[in-house]
Amino acid sequence: MVRYKFYNNFKERVLEPVQKELKAKSDLYFEFDEIKYGRKVDAIRFHITRNKRIEVVPADVVANVFQITSELSSPDIKISNSLVELLLLIPEQHKSKKTVLSALDFYESKHGFDYVKRNILYSNAKAAKSYAGYLNNALKGDWGHDWELEQKEVPVKKKVPEVWERQGFTSEKEYDNFMYEKQMEAYRK
Repeated sequence: MVRYKFYNNFKERVLEPVQKELKAKSDLYFEFDEIKYGRKVDAIRFHITRNKRIEVVPADVVANVFQITSELSSPDIKISNSLVELLLLIPEQHKSKKTVLSALDFYESKHGFDYVKRNILYSNAKAAKSYAGYLNNALKGDWGHDWELEQKEVPVKKKVPEVWERQGFTSEKEYDNFMYEKQMEAYRK
């Protein structure tokens, strides 16, 4: 078992390399906060998060999308890799609709990939009826923007632990009793 005398060595040789490797190779990764009292790091708080990695798409799904796009494509619509990626996000029963393909192509060229992607994800979550119409309206009004912001976590302001929490007591009352007994012992000596 390796022990590090200095926290900085532990951070550089263990924490940061493991963090980097997990983010690159795993579906989970972590961030950490150093909890300091003065200049000294007394504790580390870990935040474990799911890594949004690009999934490998099976060949039959890609072939299906290319078949649909070749059937639907017109001289006006150019099938790009980003358009294929967007089509993969569309529910299966709606991929073959010309209105969906033309809307994706138009709004992707006008506003970009991320704009269209967030509105597709919003429509997938919210559309009850008439998916194509709902998606078109979402793309027109960018309904997915506020929804995307709501999906992101709001950072919580860190609360500085009380003295009794830093000392490892479960309650303030337990800490007060301990300190009282300690003071009484000092007076008795």
